[in-house]
Amino acid sequence: MNIVENFSKLHDNSMLWPGIWLLFGFGLPEWYKIRSIDSCITRKINKDPDDNSKWYAYSHAIVYEAHVDEKLNSRSFDVIRPDYDEFVEFVYRFETDEGLLKPPLVLRAPKDYSLGLLRFEVHILAKWFLEWSNNLEGWSYIKTSIETHSPDVEIIECGVCLHYWNTTRELYSQIGPQYQYAIDVVHYLANCYRRSVSPATEPPCFF
Repeated sequence: MNIVENFSKLHDNSMLWPGIWLLFGFGLPEWYKIRSIDSCITRKINKDPDDNSKWYAYSHAIVYEAHVDEKLNSRSFDVIRPDYDEFVEFVYRFETDEGLLKPPLVLRAPKDYSLGLLRFEVHILAKWFLEWSNNLEGWSYIKTSIETHSPDVEIIECGVCLHYWNTTRELYSQIGPQYQYAIDVVHYLANCYRRSVSPATEPPCFF
């Protein structure tokens, strides 16, 4: 399954919701309690028999910046990746009690040296993980490692959080106002995936 097919499958089932933010003097939102300056981060999962306390979505955020590297000759990438100067690919590898989940999730984000710090977030519903899991309820952690093959892109910080049914409205009230500052997701996806998918303009509703 290639990147476009993988993304299309996720989107068609409302399982993936990406977003991009320009950062003006701030980094990760406060609801990202688990943070790391490394590209690898782990979120422990509390097991609770109460259905209202079960997690239904996983969010991962990356604060990154593209730097001008005069020693880097991107022309060598032109044949294989003609859009190398425009986008960075983030490769997400998820590890759980069941081991490394396959295949990895690959998403593109803008790479613009003039924009400064950017935040890229992806929100994934639990049912996406069910596609690759035999025992989702038995998980005690999700470890996420991020890779990028762009030497001119620096990952500044990562953050993760789990969304639970009993805190959905509270979280949505915090996230909602942030999206007025977001880059148009439709325009972003159209460029990243060359109009191979038709993303919705509204995020999925969980309640």
